[in-house]
Amino acid sequence: MKVLVTGAHGFIGSHLVEKLLAEGADVRALVSPWGDLDNLQHVRSRIELVRADLTDPGSLNGVCADVNLVYHAAAKVADYGPEEPFFRTNVVGTRNLLREAERAGGGRFVL
Repeated sequence: MKVLVTGAHGFIGSHLVEKLLAEGADVRALVSPWGDLDNLQHVRSRIELVRADLTDPGSLNGVCADVNLVYHAAAKVADYGPEEPFFRTNVVGTRNLLREAERAGGGRFVL
């Protein structure tokens, strides 16, 4: 089974990637263009790494191709800050990814 994990370089995403690999899944790991890969170093050779920006629909072209399941763990997370960056990533970015998953004809989408 081919699985896409967004936010794969984050705390939750990287642990999800490890669990899915242990279960035998074929993992495509979506990481932001500026994302640090430290949390994925020990599994890097076992994943397909894709860099994309959720807020840029064009950068998402093809990320859901041949994917049966999307785990969407990417988000703007902070204790405080202006609303716009949170909205752009968490709302608009999620909508962009949903549209790409729908366009690709994928299966399930887990948020």
